[in-house]
Amino acid sequence: MADSGGQYKLRCVLQGHSMDVKSVHSCSQPQGALLTSSRDKTARLWYQQQDNTYSARKVYRGHTKYVSCAVYVEPTEDYPSGLIYTGCQDGKIRSFLPDLEEPLHVLEGHAENVTSIYVGKFGTLVSGSWDMTAKVWMDRSCKTTLTGHTFAVWAVAILPTVGVMVTASADKTVKLWKAGQCTHTLSGHTDAVRALAVVSSEQFLSAGNDASVRRWSSGGEECAAPQLTLSGDNTVDILFTLEHDDDSSSGSVALASGAGRLLDNAQLSDDLRRELMGCRRDLLEEKSKVKALSEEIETPLNIHRWRQLEGSDPAQLEMIQKVQTLQKRLIQKTEEVVERDL
Repeated sequence: MADSGGQYKLRCVLQGHSMDVKSVHSCSQPQGALLTSSRDKTARLWYQQQDNTYSARKVYRGHTKYVSCAVYVEPTEDYPSGLIYTGCQDGKIRSFLPDLEEPLHVLEGHAENVTSIYVGKFGTLVSGSWDMTAKVWMDRSCKTTLTGHTFAVWAVAILPTVGVMVTASADKTVKLWKAGQCTHTLSGHTDAVRALAVVSSEQFLSAGNDASVRRWSSGGEECAAPQLTLSGDNTVDILFTLEHDDDSSSGSVALASGAGRLLDNAQLSDDLRRELMGCRRDLLEEKSKVKALSEEIETPLNIHRWRQLEGSDPAQLEMIQKVQTLQKRLIQKTEEVVERDL
């Protein structure tokens, strides 16, 4: 139940995994789709049906151990249908095209379980692991390893506007990183920090086993957040944003405790969200068209610029009729010329 007194009711149950579900991630396309990962060594993509139930559209396989996390990346010019990343207990990150159930790429680098993945809007991927490190990936290659935590890294995030990466660890701290260097170590939690959520271009939330949620700025200061209240003594290990804009100072945030208690929910208009996603799809389509036309102009397939005219050769009977017509006109013109000479 939310603070406002609204009652939340169970709408449907997604059945398909054979073991416990490790993560749930919302997808922008199609509207209402969900991505889940499980101890059964699979990740699943669920589509919402007209009756508000869900069905598993794809089951992503190829993992040797359980899947700890899965994230959906919005469509880009290189991947018009989007991309899915999974983090596995075998220390590997796998990428999938949404419509293919076998891995497209495998990123190797972590020595232990990959607990969290965050993909920035410029394609930068950050992953956290039990090996006490976070790794920064670009173009499927590890560019930087962030070391400094003394226990497992449970969550990672990016504040792209200010160029800051955030890691949360079982060592009870949150660290801020810039250009591969730790700039701040945030203390305040009294137990393992399990989750992060970006709420604006310069602020984020952290949640942990101490049953507290804290709001921080990119400069390392803790911010007052009176609208976030936590009742009971449950471990908070799920913390997520429904929608936020990296260029804005506010966002819509939902929090859930380990016992499944909903704490606070500030919703954006469904109509605005759908309009925003529609605009993003249209923009992506137009960019793809511009790119294709530019490439055609630079490297034309027909360098002589000739064009094949539409049409077909006439049938034999039609050709004979035309020849006869021309012969008659020729005889007629010949007779006219002879009469003039006489």
